[in-house]
Amino acid sequence: MSAVRNFLKGMRRGSVVSGTVGSIHHFGVFVHLDGEPDPDDPIGFVRVPEITWRHFDEVEEVLATGDRVRGVVIDVDERRRQVCVSLKALQPDPPPVREMTENDVRLEALRRKLLD
Repeated sequence: MSAVRNFLKGMRRGSVVSGTVGSIHHFGVFVHLDGEPDPDDPIGFVRVPEITWRHFDEVEEVLATGDRVRGVVIDVDERRRQVCVSLKALQPDPPPVREMTENDVRLEALRRKLLD
């Protein structure tokens, strides 16, 4: 059995992993996970929606090649030789969206009236 296959078999959903950002693309980030058998072939992958709760336009606004990251394993794909990781799983949840109160509605109506 190959070293990569053994490494993948040792990965479990929900495990916390660390690594170094290897390359950044518009669709996500490849990460060299600590303990990977082949340092030239990153096994970790973070999809854009799993990077952070914050809004950003470009991945480079949040991460740079060489950054150290920690995340939670959300999937192990042995066929693609990839471990999907969520960085935002270790971040605090975003604040809940606040419902507009009656007072908020009145203030918004007044603001619109003043702008007209």
